[in-house]
Parts: sequence; C-alpha cells; structure tokens
Amino acid sequence: MASSAEKKAEFRRYLESSGVMDAIVKSLVQLYQQAERPADPIEFVRNQLGCVAGDSSGGGGCEEKDKKIEELNKTIEEMTSKLSKYEPVEGAHEPAASAAPVAAPPAETTDAPADVAPEIPSEPPAEAPAEGAAPAEGEAATGAETVVPDEHTEEQPPA
Repeated sequence: MASSAEKKAEFRRYLESSGVMDAIVKSLVQLYQQAERPADPIEFVRNQLGCVAGDSSGGGGCEEKDKKIEELNKTIEEMTSKLSKYEPVEGAHEPAASAAPVAAPPAETTDAPADVAPEIPSEPPAEAPAEGAAPAEGEAATGAETVVPDEHTEEQPPA
C-alpha cells in the first residue's frame, strides 16, 4: 500500500497536469489584485474559475460570456432609447414643446368689491308682478311696491 505522502504527491501531479493548479492560482492572484475586496470571495473565485475553464453548464469560457454581456448591453441601450421616446427624462418638469399651453378662462367683471363674492340665485327669477298688483299668496312684498303700516302709526285716508 502507498503511503499518504505518496498519495498527496500523486494527486498534486494530477492537479498540475490537468491545469487546475494554474487556474486556482490565477483566480487567487486576481482576488489579491482587487482594489476592493469582494463581499463573497468564494463566489469571486467560482466566477474566475468558470471563465478560465468554462463552467459545467456548457456556457463556455470568458469569450462566450463576454459576447453575451455585450449583446445584453446593446439590448439595454436599444430598450432605453425606445423607452425615452415614451417617458419624460427624470428630473424634467417642463411640458413637452408640442403641448399647447392652457389658457385661463376670462375673468368676469362686476361692480362688487373684490372681497365680496357675488350672489348666485339658487332658482331662476320669477316674473315680476305688475306695478300696483298685490303679491301672490305666500310671497313677501318688496319694500318699494307695498308699504305695510306700522302698528303704532295711524292710517290716513288716501288723498
């Protein structure tokens, strides 16, 4: 039976001959050279190894992934330009140039002071009674047409 040291040496030769050691070293060097350390270093190494040797899902190496990324970026640019035709740009508060300005309705002029609201009748005006005619039952008389004598004054015969 082979000793454990012999097994380790054999396994190491296997990894070196298949390119695994080079791929791992390259991915660790790239991790070391990152300006900001990634939050998940294992995921970083997995991504790097996927680009070096191609992933098991048949997605290919970095070249194929780079092509796919380039295609997706072009699609994003096309969709963004199409979308900008239908939506206003963020931060733009002015109406479009083709929109017609809305004019305010003309103000009505009245002789009433500005701080007094004009009275609006709730019912249409009734026809005015003929001069000298008595008001209809239930209607109040206006001051100019009929004079109601005060209780304390004496009635005088018409002259």
